[in-house]
Amino acid sequence: APMHHTEQSRKTSLPDRRLCAPYKDPKCWKRMSKLLMETCEYCCSPFEHKTGRGALHCWDEEYTFERCCQQDYKDLICKVDRKGEEGGCVDCKKTVVYSCVTPPEKRLTDAQNTYNEKVDLFNKLQADSQTLAKNIAETKTDLLAKHEVFQGKHQVYSEKLQTWDAAYNNASRLASNERLQQQRLTFNVSGEARKKALAALEAARGKLKAEQETLQAARKEEDFGKQVLAQNASIHEKA
Repeated sequence: APMHHTEQSRKTSLPDRRLCAPYKDPKCWKRMSKLLMETCEYCCSPFEHKTGRGALHCWDEEYTFERCCQQDYKDLICKVDRKGEEGGCVDCKKTVVYSCVTPPEKRLTDAQNTYNEKVDLFNKLQADSQTLAKNIAETKTDLLAKHEVFQGKHQVYSEKLQTWDAAYNNASRLASNERLQQQRLTFNVSGEARKKALAALEAARGKLKAEQETLQAARKEEDFGKQVLAQNASIHEKA
């Protein structure tokens, strides 16, 4: 068998390697190629490319998918599901599932998945709706209780406001307030008159003080004149 592969060995090889076990036409591939797009594993892989015919940019008129790749998964859409590798878990149980389906089967599977997702979403929305209905009912009950409290406090406030309004607009209070304002006005006028009287008193005191000083000076001059007159009379008599 080419490259020592048998039908049994091909069946037991990993699905993502089977299209190159063995090379269908070794002339398609370069030995020891370092370019990924020049390897059989990349170009033929139905798991890397969802076309059913490998990587389309690997092929031309001479090198085709039919010539270069085994046809196990021709026109099939394949995928690999890996579980247990999330978060780098070392001890977790790991599974790798390879699956390939025809395009109609893929569309059916997608439609079923979409349907299941929408059913799950519908069920979730129903559960959310019930939760919201319960929350709304509880909130409504709480709101009604708070509304009753508000109405009670509003009634008390209205009664106190009416009491304040009656007291504020009481005729006796208004008359007393008017008298108080008049008394304040009279007090202010009296205060101004008092200030003016005090100012006049201070001015009169100043004037009186000046007049007293003038009188004292005049008396001193009078005494001095009398002394001079007495001296002159004495000198006259002696003469």
